[in-house]
Amino acid sequence: MSRGKVLVTGVTGLIGFRVLVDVLEAGYAARAVVRSTKRFETQARHPLLRHFIADGRLECTDIPDFSALNAWDDALEGITFIMHIAWPLLLPTLDPEIDIYEPAVRGSDSLLEAALKTPTLKRIIFTSSIMATMPYTNREGESYGPESHVRALDEDIKENCNLGVSVPMQYNDAVPIARKHFPEAFERGLLLPGEQPSEAVVWNASATEAMLDMKFKGFEEMVVDVVSQYLELLSAETLA
Repeated sequence: MSRGKVLVTGVTGLIGFRVLVDVLEAGYAARAVVRSTKRFETQARHPLLRHFIADGRLECTDIPDFSALNAWDDALEGITFIMHIAWPLLLPTLDPEIDIYEPAVRGSDSLLEAALKTPTLKRIIFTSSIMATMPYTNREGESYGPESHVRALDEDIKENCNLGVSVPMQYNDAVPIARKHFPEAFERGLLLPGEQPSEAVVWNASATEAMLDMKFKGFEEMVVDVVSQYLELLSAETLA
């Protein structure tokens, strides 16, 4: 039996897709919200999702305009939890205020208004980028990973709290980390040094780790995981 039905937005994105998979694997049913069902067709054929669609635990609905009047009413019918991850795509040609922030706020307001009319709803989880905390300072607090989204659905996690999930990192550190673990890949030209200037993310996630009973990966482990996957795919393409 399902643990409840979760409405998940942003499922065509990197984080949203992983959260959707984790929600389903954790025993929940899910309703994926997209602006166009055509965008979801490719993902619906993904091996990680096909059997959930076949057994009826995953369904999809489209809401072209998140901010439209009553846009969310039908989508929220029978929903137990909301996982709101969608955000307007950041493009340099867009006006930040008019094209990004205002639509995001209006869409969230519309969702919350519909949530107030949904008697089956138990919990709403809103997500945001760590960039929303700029400028960075050393913070103590309830501090990412898709697994933390699913854990936050549990009733033993307190409500009305902020969980900023991150670990200390600086993006340019990825190059020396990769050199340390994959020197041969650099020597063979499979990996090339680059630059990604960024602010240092300094965050103490211990309170969140304790609350969710999980340990976040450090930045070095993340880099090693990503580079390992890249080199594995590159090797497979070379052999194909």
